[in-house]
Amino acid sequence: MVKLWRRYKPFINAGIQELITYRVNFILYRIGDVMGAFVAFYLWKAVFDSSQEPLIQGFSMADITLYIIMSFVTNLLTRSDSSFMIGDEVKDGSIIMRLLRPVHFAASYLFTELGSKWLIFISVGLPFLSVIVLMKILSGQGIVEVLGLTVLYLFSLTLAYLINFFFNICFGFSAFVFKNLWGSNLLKTSIVAFMSGSLIPLAFFPKVVSAILSFLPFSSLIYTPVMIIVGKYDASQILQALLLQFFWLIVMVGLSQLIWKRVQSFKEVSMKKYQRMHLIFIRQYIKQIMEYKFDFVVGVLGVFLTQGLNLLFLNVIFQHIPSLEGWTFQEIAFIYGFSLIPKGLDHLFFDNLWALGQRLVRKGEFDKYLTRPINPLFHILVETFQIDALGELLVGCILLGTTVSSIAWTLPKFLIFLVCIPFATLIYTSLKIATASIAFWTKQSGAMIYIFYMFNDFAKYPISIYNSLLRWLISFIVPFAFTAYYPASYFLQGKNGLFNIGGLILISLIFFCISLKLWDRGLDAYESAGS
Repeated sequence: MVKLWRRYKPFINAGIQELITYRVNFILYRIGDVMGAFVAFYLWKAVFDSSQEPLIQGFSMADITLYIIMSFVTNLLTRSDSSFMIGDEVKDGSIIMRLLRPVHFAASYLFTELGSKWLIFISVGLPFLSVIVLMKILSGQGIVEVLGLTVLYLFSLTLAYLINFFFNICFGFSAFVFKNLWGSNLLKTSIVAFMSGSLIPLAFFPKVVSAILSFLPFSSLIYTPVMIIVGKYDASQILQALLLQFFWLIVMVGLSQLIWKRVQSFKEVSMKKYQRMHLIFIRQYIKQIMEYKFDFVVGVLGVFLTQGLNLLFLNVIFQHIPSLEGWTFQEIAFIYGFSLIPKGLDHLFFDNLWALGQRLVRKGEFDKYLTRPINPLFHILVETFQIDALGELLVGCILLGTTVSSIAWTLPKFLIFLVCIPFATLIYTSLKIATASIAFWTKQSGAMIYIFYMFNDFAKYPISIYNSLLRWLISFIVPFAFTAYYPASYFLQGKNGLFNIGGLILISLIFFCISLKLWDRGLDAYESAGS
């Protein structure tokens, strides 16, 4: 046991050290994640307000609120990035170093994650859980009952993480065949998010679908632990759920061992190939994408599926209510589709700004843009072509095409629509330029980009479902409401064209000027590599 601890302690320390080193980055990413929880809360609040029923499928608004909170916490604590790490290491050849170490392949990832998970639990999970426990006790529930459910939740949470880890290990092994897992990981994340109950409780689906999803391993990741802590399971249901988690854990561990044996035989043949890959630098992003055609197709499918599942989520909701704050399903679908077009265009042409915020300044790679006889901002903007954005554009066009009948189109209105798209795209790009420029001072601003970018989720739905503070925030501080909701209001309801359309043009130009000014200031502050 001591020998085992000495062998894997460095991996635990590495996981802890990575989180401590970039703790601000970690906090900012978590703030970005919370945005999704806020969107879900206000959406469900609007659902209950529109339904005017105290219970929907046995859930009250208080139950849903607790479900959203604990779903966020549980997802954070059970998340595993092992498949992403394996995919990246196989693609760039660095997997060789891990394979040569005298440790178990999967265990090296497990103990690295355990180090970071422990800190995440102490800093995020424990405070949230403590507040929930205290609120339950103050509401009149018995202390023994609450503490018992909490212990069972923690036990279920542990099983959920292990299931997810070994599932990701199994999935990550496919990188030895396909060499790149970017698209596959995107598809996997979309499917798991939907089937695990993180988007909507499985109880809201038809009984047959709910029964099938509840049996699959994905329900054990989020739905089972959350339903335990929310108090929606009785003793027999808890026992059945835990036994099912044990079953899937055994399956995933056994499957990982079986696949690993095949990988080891494959490794002997491919070692020289990986050594060559370790020396190769992929110089052009578009070539890299086209080199992995299968992964690209799967990635586009993942984007398509992600948006499709969100629409399915809305469809399930609208089966219980006639309208959402006065908006019909078709109108919301139009707003959703409208929001995807500028987002997709920005993603397609200008997504290299993420590289600036995440690594170009931190690693000193930005110097190359300053030594070439072209504008560095222009160079960064046009250097890559993010083809997976075609999935967003396709879904957006389909939604607009299927909801076009809800608008009385005229030639002037159609021309205004065409004008709105580039200005809405400019808002996305301007915000990315501004937040990416912060890296010139902080060396890394990927988390800041992420936080601002996550605000776009609020723009997918009518802002009338949010409170006044949020409406003001997403209108004038992070103005994603002007990328979809305001112009869509003009087209759908003929509301104030001067504000909805004129405001879009004015806001986009103002933020573009601000972003260019921040960029220039950042260039002046840039210290270059080795400074």
